[in-house]
Amino acid sequence: WLPCLNVPFLFDDYNVIVNFKPIHSFSAWWQHLPAIRPLLKLSYVLNWQISQQAFIFHFVNLAIHVLNTGLGYLIIRELWPKYHFLAAWIALVWCLHPVHTEAVSYISGRSMALSSTCLLLAIYITIKLPHKHYTAYVVASLLLCALLIKETSWIFPLLLAMILWLRGENSLHIKKRLLPSFIVIILACFMLIYFSYYQKLLTFSLQSRSFNQQLLAQSIAYPYFFSVILSLQPNIDPDLLLPTKWHFQHILTISILLMMALFAMWRVLTYRCWYAGAVLWFLFCLIPSNSIIPRLDIANDRHLYLALWSIASVWVMGVYQLLPRTHLAIFSLSIIVLAWFTLVRNMDYQSDVALWSRTSQQSPHKSRVWNNLGVACQQQANFECAEYAFLKAVRLDPNNLKAANNLYFLPRLSET
Repeated sequence: WLPCLNVPFLFDDYNVIVNFKPIHSFSAWWQHLPAIRPLLKLSYVLNWQISQQAFIFHFVNLAIHVLNTGLGYLIIRELWPKYHFLAAWIALVWCLHPVHTEAVSYISGRSMALSSTCLLLAIYITIKLPHKHYTAYVVASLLLCALLIKETSWIFPLLLAMILWLRGENSLHIKKRLLPSFIVIILACFMLIYFSYYQKLLTFSLQSRSFNQQLLAQSIAYPYFFSVILSLQPNIDPDLLLPTKWHFQHILTISILLMMALFAMWRVLTYRCWYAGAVLWFLFCLIPSNSIIPRLDIANDRHLYLALWSIASVWVMGVYQLLPRTHLAIFSLSIIVLAWFTLVRNMDYQSDVALWSRTSQQSPHKSRVWNNLGVACQQQANFECAEYAFLKAVRLDPNNLKAANNLYFLPRLSET
């Protein structure tokens, strides 16, 4: 992960940090309130006050990731005391997977990692201090912080309730311990209705796709999620096209997902099965970004940040139980492979041109990718590269007005 410390500000970082004045001082941040994700912006303000160099922002991102790895390690030791010696392997598999580069190496992806810190800390406090009367209020406070970092954190109480159930607690006790958290969720819903900018975002989102189209989109999103986990080839802008109508493979994908969810829920409720809980954890973590409410992008790598804990746990536990004689060798090889792929992926983040050049190889038919590459090339005064990229973007999508405008106003070599 160390190469990510040398990464400069990239693309969206200029919109949300470098050129965004409300995070350049505490007074500007305060005057900008109320606003979306105030605690996330406050973390940027703190960084900006320390140093305006990208290094300090990346250092904090990496520190958050390391903290989350440690919290996950401690949680697994508490949840599975019989298999506590596997906690380090699970944490390392999770920590070193290259799919996390979007949430760690990209400063603008901090919201996912930082909100996850609140959840992991809430889980650890809940299971470490089960009998303290103030635990429920601390957990509710952490949930509130997570919501002020990223709105999709509303799913956290459900994840916490499932863990408590799997640990053997009864439903009445769970309701009592999570009541303050659910009150926070209800209040957050009222805030969502009250503030106009949240209303605009929600309206825009719901109008972007119909329910049928959104369901169809998930038949594309989930196979992508599984493929990027297995291939170790993350993509910051995957080329996932929304089908115009249902086909057999789409129906089959949605059917399998529904059957997995129902079967896992039955196993969790009836037998308190941890493997089934891992399946639900994965699906629950993706509900806020991949469910009824549409998003502009069908899928993004950063949404796997929390979900990957279940994959890492199942992988390590499965190998240990099925291959007891060779599990250490397999774990060691896995760590080496993951570390190598993460190191290689971090090389793509060394510049905008490197990042979007790599993305253009992964998503060669996506107009937006080529437009972004053109902008990156133009910023480095490589106008020949920029012209080629903008032309490619316009040819792929004649309705891409951004690319057309960028091409029109691009300084020609003869002019420079």
